[in-house]
Amino acid sequence: MTWTDVSSPRLVLQHTGNHSYESTSTSTANIVVNNKDSKKRKADSSEGVSTSPKNGHNSDDKRLRQSYTDTTRSQRVVIHHSSNNSSSNANAIGNSRRRQKVPENSNTPRWHSQSYLLFLALRQHPTKSLPRTDLIKAALALDEKISKERNIPRVFRGKTPTNSASAILTNNIDRYFVPFRPNGSRCMHFKLAFDPGNLKDAIKEYTQWETRLAQEEWPLHFGKQKRKESPPIATSTMTTITTIADTTTTSPSLATINHHNNNNNNSPVMTEFDAFLLSKRQIKKQQQQQQIAPPPHARSLFDDFDMTDVPRSWRDLIRVVMDNDSQPQQQKLIAKKFIPNNTPLGFYFGVPMTTDEFESLKESVGNAKEYSVTYKGKTVLDPTNDHGSLYEKEVIFCPFHYIRQSNSSQEANVQLLDGPVLNQIICWTRCAIAEGEELVLLRV
Repeated sequence: MTWTDVSSPRLVLQHTGNHSYESTSTSTANIVVNNKDSKKRKADSSEGVSTSPKNGHNSDDKRLRQSYTDTTRSQRVVIHHSSNNSSSNANAIGNSRRRQKVPENSNTPRWHSQSYLLFLALRQHPTKSLPRTDLIKAALALDEKISKERNIPRVFRGKTPTNSASAILTNNIDRYFVPFRPNGSRCMHFKLAFDPGNLKDAIKEYTQWETRLAQEEWPLHFGKQKRKESPPIATSTMTTITTIADTTTTSPSLATINHHNNNNNNSPVMTEFDAFLLSKRQIKKQQQQQQIAPPPHARSLFDDFDMTDVPRSWRDLIRVVMDNDSQPQQQKLIAKKFIPNNTPLGFYFGVPMTTDEFESLKESVGNAKEYSVTYKGKTVLDPTNDHGSLYEKEVIFCPFHYIRQSNSSQEANVQLLDGPVLNQIICWTRCAIAEGEELVLLRV
């Protein structure tokens, strides 16, 4: 027995009483004929025909009635079974398709993702800028190339890889791209959010982060709130109230003066409503003057804090010293003052590089792998030069390159966190650090 598609009723096979197969249209025709014969027999019996029917006619009626019964029964049963089997077969096919997973390959690199391939395609282009359509085509071609070279599955393997790549560019979750529209262009273009391997840009951005940290964040962590005093009297408010009172008080006198002038000079009398309008004009004029010149009692955000103990740079918080107990001798970080818990100390410096570039160019050079860190598991921050050594102090000096690491969460008092800015790694305290205590980084 073969089951066919249920969506088309003409193709559903019906199981009749004599174990033969016929289409739905044939069964429907038989049902219509049997209904007409049944009505005809009822009409003949109601007329009271005395003539007895022939034996052949009775046998035909029995066969028709039996055919009608078998057809209707088989129709109900077969439609039920055929729909269930078809739906179950469809579900089985759908489940088998959903269960098909691409086999995992141990050779797949960590950076192998859709957003990162779009980043690499834009990175390899000479202008570092491409329209949306051209960038998607370049990423799909690069995906196919890497898949063949490394014998790994493609990342854009859906039915609509172009739509998947376009959605990555639109959402821009990893903040790899900067969308812009050139003058006269009808489509959106994309450029890199950062230039990989650019030491100059990395130092400039790192310096800006340190400045903002000292000016905006540290006053909240190290500043002490001043003793509250009685709030000063708002001069502008009192002036406004006095002006209104004086204007209201002098209104009758102005009316009296205008009344005398009216008798002498025939001028119109100034009513109480006119005095009210005059006072409103004066108040509005004063408000405009106050908006042009800010009030003298305007204060800064940190005026309520004592800024004496607020550090101005990381040198006011920590210092790098030699560890005489270590063999060979190494440097370590010591706190110069008490540092509260949950406090940002600074940033871990490194030149951002793509993961594939670091693995192919710097991972095996000197101590590059030891000092480098990864931002969100995708971008590598490399603080070493071409020989795999830390940059000279004249170029850039980051104290957190010399911090000792530990696997013990009880010993470590500092941790590295991914910052909200792209490629920003924050050094954050895990607990309060006393003066003279060594800073230990938790190794993850």
